[in-house]
Amino acid sequence: MADEITTSETDVTQGLVEDLSPAKPPVEISVWWFIGPAIFVALIALVGWRMRVKIKAAIEELRKPPPPDPAKNAREALDELRRDMEGMDMREFIDRLARIFRAYLEGRFKIRATSQTTSEFLRAASKGLSFEAVTREKITEFLETSDRAKFAHHTVPEKTGNAFLAWVESYIAATEAAPPSKEEA
Repeated sequence: MADEITTSETDVTQGLVEDLSPAKPPVEISVWWFIGPAIFVALIALVGWRMRVKIKAAIEELRKPPPPDPAKNAREALDELRRDMEGMDMREFIDRLARIFRAYLEGRFKIRATSQTTSEFLRAASKGLSFEAVTREKITEFLETSDRAKFAHHTVPEKTGNAFLAWVESYIAATEAAPPSKEEA
């Protein structure tokens, strides 16, 4: 009996050895199997990062307060000017009125009215905006009077200052409603 067990064990072992095939050499793995997926993952990460940046910028843009209303700002400044009018001379009054008017023009029509001289502004405005002749004359008269008062210490009568104030207020009221266009100013 012991012989039988040994023989059957030997047969099984020999069968297993015969079933074994020779070992295959290792497969050569190309470097691109590592570089390719790494590049793919990096590109996906870059696209994700760019999307995140764009979304974040869009959210920030939505969170920003609306742009200031130049007409509202001008009316508030004119109200303050009226309150301060009692104790100021007409030269200072006209200068502040001109700054308010220039700031309104700059905010409303997107022209550089506050950083240019009167002649530069009038030249640029005549090229960019088509003012009616009466409006162009009134703007020219007002800004030149303001310059004379500020730089040449020209005395401006109170009646003239009040007339300019009324004109600036009416101009703001007339131009604030419609969207800016070249024909409208």
